[in-house]
Amino acid sequence: MSEIESPSKVSCWNTSGVWGSQTPRCEKLDEVIHCRNCPVYWNAGREVFEKRIPEGYIEQWTRIISGDVEPVSKLSQSIISFRLGDEWFSLSTRNFIEVSQIKSIHKIPHQANDLVLGVVNVGGEVRLCFSLAFLLGVANDDAKQINIRGVYKRYLVVQLDESDYVFPVDEVGGVYRYDPEDLKQVPVTIEAEKAQLLLGVLNIEGNKIACIDVDKLAQTFGVMLGG
Repeated sequence: MSEIESPSKVSCWNTSGVWGSQTPRCEKLDEVIHCRNCPVYWNAGREVFEKRIPEGYIEQWTRIISGDVEPVSKLSQSIISFRLGDEWFSLSTRNFIEVSQIKSIHKIPHQANDLVLGVVNVGGEVRLCFSLAFLLGVANDDAKQINIRGVYKRYLVVQLDESDYVFPVDEVGGVYRYDPEDLKQVPVTIEAEKAQLLLGVLNIEGNKIACIDVDKLAQTFGVMLGG
C-alpha cells in the first residue's frame, strides 16, 4: 500500500468513499473494502484526539464543574409530591412502595366509614383503598378536576407503621429534596385537625406543597380504623 497522506489534508471518505459511484474508484477500496478499514481514515481519527487542548480549556471546565457541586445536608429529606383536588401534598420517599394505575374500586357492603373507599387490585393483590382526601379535608369534586393533557390519576401504595395503605391521588408530581429549615409554618387558615397532620409547607417550582407527618398520619389511620 502506498504511503499514507497526512489526514489533515485528506478527507477522501467524504468525496470518493465506499458509497461513491464515480470511476475510477479509490484504489485502496479493493484491499480494505470499506473506508473504516483504511489507515487513512484511522489516522484522521487519531489526529482529532491528538490535537492540542485549546488554551484555558481545562481551567474553564474546572470552574464549571466545581461550581455545580453543592454539599448535601445530612438533615435533608427526600419527598414525593402529589395532588389531591387543587392542593399539593407530599410524603417521605421512605414510605413509598409503588405508584399504580387507577383501577375500579369495589365497594364493601355495609361499610359506613368514609375513610375506606373499598377494595382494589394492585399488583395482583386485593387491598383496602383509603381516602386521604377525606382525612385531610380536601373537597372531592369530580366536576372541578383539573383537566391537563398527560396528567393522570394514580394509586399510591405507602407503608405507615409497618402497614400498607392504598389511596388515589389526582396527579403525581416529582421527587424533591429539602432541608427542614426550608419548611414554612402551616397557614393559620387551615383547620386544626388537618394542620396537625402536617410538618409544614414548602414552596417548590411555584407550588405550595404541604409535607405530611407520617407518624401522625399512621396514628390517625389507626384511631379512625379502630386500631
